[in-house]
Amino acid sequence: MRQCVVILVILLGAVFCRAQQNLILNGRFEAFDTIAPCVAGDLSPSLGSSHVIQNWWNPTITSSDYYQRCDTGSFRIPLQISGSYQEDPYHLNAYVGLITLLNGGIYQEYIATHLKTSLLKNKHYEFKALVNSYDFNFYNTNIGFCLESDSIDRDTVSTYSPRHPANVYMTDSVIKSCIDWTDISIKFSPTIDSLRFLIIGTFPSVTPILIYRPTLSEICLPDSTSDPGVAYYLIDDVRVYCLDCDTLDTIDTTTTNLPLLSAGLQCRLYPNPVNDKLIVELIGNVEDNDFSITISDVLGKVYTIALLPGKITAVDLTSLPAALYFYEIKNKNNLRLQSGKVMKE
Repeated sequence: MRQCVVILVILLGAVFCRAQQNLILNGRFEAFDTIAPCVAGDLSPSLGSSHVIQNWWNPTITSSDYYQRCDTGSFRIPLQISGSYQEDPYHLNAYVGLITLLNGGIYQEYIATHLKTSLLKNKHYEFKALVNSYDFNFYNTNIGFCLESDSIDRDTVSTYSPRHPANVYMTDSVIKSCIDWTDISIKFSPTIDSLRFLIIGTFPSVTPILIYRPTLSEICLPDSTSDPGVAYYLIDDVRVYCLDCDTLDTIDTTTTNLPLLSAGLQCRLYPNPVNDKLIVELIGNVEDNDFSITISDVLGKVYTIALLPGKITAVDLTSLPAALYFYEIKNKNNLRLQSGKVMKE
């Protein structure tokens, strides 16, 4: 009997692990797609900056914002505007900000991502994210997301209308806190198959925006007398889990190891896309870690394993066929510093 119980526990644990696979890549916005040492600012298509965050982009002509600890200007972390409350990150290095209401609802901002796998019709999922109301908000709203089967990029609208209205999901109350991060949770079940793109924001063409006008005592910057007529939210740590799926996606393509990052270790890879040599730059005290990089394809076949003996190493990918590959950088203790995608041209 005891043996049966142990086997049952193991089987249940396996099912639970499957159900808790995060389908979001780079959900903490830590990694960005550029050779520049630091990227932060307005994610405006007109500025050519709408795709700087790995696996995230601005899907419309509006201008959501990207905040990074490496920035020294107005998009730095922690952010401090006009002596207001400092917006400390929940995690280490980054978050995004977007307007959910402006001038009564004629303008919204959005951030979009490509899920690791297409969602399955009638399966049960959970969306989670950390949300923080901005210091000087004179309005609070609810927030949510829509699901799309096709990528939406530079749609020439300031209020996005989802292609699949039945797959719009919102919180049932406004997010008020400007001091603490609110961990929101939305459980949902897609009505069609092949939904693989997720857009965060508000969608008044499908569901009315819930609006709350805080009192002055509820605003983190209560001495402000002007009313900007805006609701603005910071977002971090986006997650999507399947609660009853049978398959297990084993590739985590944009993750970082927080203990290594907190020790001051980071890395940059460039150019990406790459033609021949991929430059791997390790930042911080790398001498005692003995890092290596593994390059594999979408099926998990390993093509290259290379040691990273110094702070800058050129990894020769000349012999690889043109395709999308995944990289993983680990130290001698098998701790992963970073993993992500690289395109070979």
